[in-house]
Amino acid sequence: MARDPSGCCLGEIRCGGVCSSDHDERAKSLDFTMPISESTMAYVKRKGDDRIKALKDLSGKTLGVQQGGASFQVLPDLEAALKTSGGKLGQIVQYGAFSEAYQDLANKRLDAVIHNIVSLSTLISEKGATYELGERVGKKSYAAWAVQKGNNGVTAFLNAFLAEQKKNGNFKKLQAEHLKIAFDLPDQPLLPGDRPMK
Repeated sequence: MARDPSGCCLGEIRCGGVCSSDHDERAKSLDFTMPISESTMAYVKRKGDDRIKALKDLSGKTLGVQQGGASFQVLPDLEAALKTSGGKLGQIVQYGAFSEAYQDLANKRLDAVIHNIVSLSTLISEKGATYELGERVGKKSYAAWAVQKGNNGVTAFLNAFLAEQKKNGNFKKLQAEHLKIAFDLPDQPLLPGDRPMK
């Protein structure tokens, strides 16, 4: 059975069992449920590094990102944000694996690492004595369940289930338990930057 990049099967199965970020290209071939998480980029710094207190303080700093990944792709947004306060991007170091970037951050070869906020929240929950979560970087984006395009019955079923979990309070409890962070999320799928699906 063929699979598309989101994890949805083409043919018999109508819904991916994995999350997929709601991006423009994927929205052409897939439908999405309401978001189940944010997938916005953020930065992490060394615990107690008082040189970095806000996004603007990343100006001129050495930053770690994943080679060619979403953290690399958010750099133009960061550069634009830094320019508004007279700042600029510093040195960018690309890594094949975030574990190497985190190690270099701990060893003071980097000033911050950019990654998605859920992964960073998990890192903080495990190594909060070493790292500290910073602010979001770039456009807000979400993760949602991907459903085969046009399978409205499955999408509606999943959205009804998610809405019930929000209503009864389980949604945020599950987020806090498994993602180590909880979000207030919209009740409809959105593209990065809170843009409506086309």
